[in-house]
Amino acid sequence: MFAQDLVTFGVRGGFSFSTVSGDYNLDYYDYEFYDYYNATGNFSKSFKPGYNMGIDALHKLNDKMALQAELFYSNEGYKGDWKYSYEGVTKGTFTDQYSFLNLPMFFKYNFTKHFYAMGGPQFSLLLSAKHKGESAYEGGVVNSKKIDLADRMNKLTIGFTPAIGYDLNKLSFSIRYYAGLTPLAKREHDVGIKSQVFSVVVSYKVFTLKK
Repeated sequence: MFAQDLVTFGVRGGFSFSTVSGDYNLDYYDYEFYDYYNATGNFSKSFKPGYNMGIDALHKLNDKMALQAELFYSNEGYKGDWKYSYEGVTKGTFTDQYSFLNLPMFFKYNFTKHFYAMGGPQFSLLLSAKHKGESAYEGGVVNSKKIDLADRMNKLTIGFTPAIGYDLNKLSFSIRYYAGLTPLAKREHDVGIKSQVFSVVVSYKVFTLKK
């Protein structure tokens, strides 16, 4: 039933561009965030660059199919800006930065010897969450904020990751999209804030255990 290669272990790393879907909950009042929350009507999000690194393990079922699991650290988040007139606040920018320990589990299918597609669930454990922003007031006064968001965030989130890739000897290259299925933030703070991550990953096979 199984190929001669039992499990192949490797290291992997890459870079990413992440953002979030959804909007803030305007009905929730928060002194630390009130200017951002009240500005959501003129709110825009943009991608934040990041990176990821970790290990992987591949188990071949046959020449076409395999199961792959990974454990990796990722730096994610998003950037935003807004314009609003509220007690002198006219505009602001901010960056939310998150770090996760991720465990994706893939089913991999090789269309040819080199090209493949794979997909599966991903479980993410939040390690840290930071907010850094600036508000510009009338008269040129700038107010800076740094806030720890960890207590506002869900510790465990789940998503789905499809990918396409290319195997070349001991190297493997893949392009991935992670779509979060569960909210990042606790519901009393935000509604529908979910991760979206585009990434390019390179992995290198280190050694293989034989049957």
